[in-house]
Amino acid sequence: MGFAFQVTTNFLIGVFLDWLACWINSFGNALLRLDAIRHNEDPTRSRKLMFFGFSLFVVGGIADVISLGFIPLSIWASNTAVSIPFSAIAAYLLLGEVMKPIHYLSMVLITIGTVGAVFTGCQDNGNEAIENFQEAWTKPESLCLAISILIVQIFAGRATYKHKKYLRELNNTSMHDSEYRPEEPTGEERFDPVVAPNMSNSIEADDAANILTGELRSHNSATQVLEELYGGRVSIRQNMDIIGQVVPSAILPAIQTCWTNVFMKCFIEGFSVALLERGVISPSSLCSLGVLLISLPLQLVFLQWMMACHDIVIAIPVYQCLMIIITSFFGLTFYKEVPEYWLGFLISTGIACLGVLIMALRPTPNFVRSPILQKAVFARIDD
Repeated sequence: MGFAFQVTTNFLIGVFLDWLACWINSFGNALLRLDAIRHNEDPTRSRKLMFFGFSLFVVGGIADVISLGFIPLSIWASNTAVSIPFSAIAAYLLLGEVMKPIHYLSMVLITIGTVGAVFTGCQDNGNEAIENFQEAWTKPESLCLAISILIVQIFAGRATYKHKKYLRELNNTSMHDSEYRPEEPTGEERFDPVVAPNMSNSIEADDAANILTGELRSHNSATQVLEELYGGRVSIRQNMDIIGQVVPSAILPAIQTCWTNVFMKCFIEGFSVALLERGVISPSSLCSLGVLLISLPLQLVFLQWMMACHDIVIAIPVYQCLMIIITSFFGLTFYKEVPEYWLGFLISTGIACLGVLIMALRPTPNFVRSPILQKAVFARIDD
C-alpha cells in the first residue's frame, strides 16, 4: 500500500479544521452533559457551562463548514469518525467516565483509519467542484443513483415511522395499564423482574457464575478476552442482531446527512469562489442553499426518529459508519473524487468503521457482576 505525501497547504488546513471542529464539538457536548448533571444536583447553580458549551458548538460548526471548502467530501466524511475518540477523551477528562481497554482499541483503530484515509484518498479538492456537480446531474448514471437512493429513503422512512409509531402506542398502552395495575402479589407469588431474569441468565449460561461471590466457574479464552476488554460479558450474536435491526432506521438519517453534505459543499465552493473573485454566487450554489434549508430540518427529524426507536449507544455508531461510506460514494459520483490509492483508501475506511462499530458492542448486563444489584439481592434475602 502506498501513501501520497505531496499534499497542498489548503488540504492540510482543511484536515486540521475538520479535526479541530470534531475536538471542539466533543468538548462542547461534554460541557453540556456536565452542566445538566450539576443542574440536577443544584437547580440554583449558574448555567455558565451550558452557554459555553453552546458557544463551542457554534465555533465547531463554523470550522466544520469552512473545512468543506478545503478538502474533498470523502476525506471530510472519513475525518468525522475522530469525533468518537475525542468524545471519549472529553468524557474522561470532564465527566470522569471510565475508559475500558476496548475504548483505547477503538480510538487507535479510528485514528489509524482516518489518517490512512487522508493520505490515500482523493487529495485534490479541485477548482471545478461546481462544474463537476452540475455535470453529474446531467449523466444518466448519476440520476439513476439519486432516484435509487431516494426510493431506499422512502422505504426506510416508512419502516422507521411505523416502528416509532408502534413504540409510542406501546408506551401509551403501558402507561395506561400502570394506572389500573392491581395490587402486587406478596410472598412466594411475587415475581422480581430484576433478580429473576438475571439469575436464570447467570445460572444457565455456559460460563455459569456463583450468585453469591460473582466468580465464574469456567471460561474459554475468547470469552475472557472480551470480558477484559469490555468490562463485562458480551454476546456477539445478540449485538450483531441488534445492529442489524438498527440499520434500516440508521440508513434514513445517514442518507439525508449525505445529501446535506453534498449540497453544503456546493454552496461553500460557490461562496468561496464569489468571495475570492468578487463575483456573483453561481445559480447552482444558490439552488444548493435552497435545498439545504429543506435537507437540514429533515436530517434532524430523521435522527430523532432513529434515536426514538433504538438505543443511542448502538444507533449512533451504525449511523456514523453508514454516513462515512455513503458520503464517500457521493463524493465519487457528484465531485469525481477518485482516491489516490483505491486499496489503501478502502482498507483505511474499513478500519475506521470497524473502530466505530466496536463502540456499538455492549456488555450483557449480569447482576452477579454488579455490586449495586448484589446489594439489592442480599437486601431482599435479608427481608
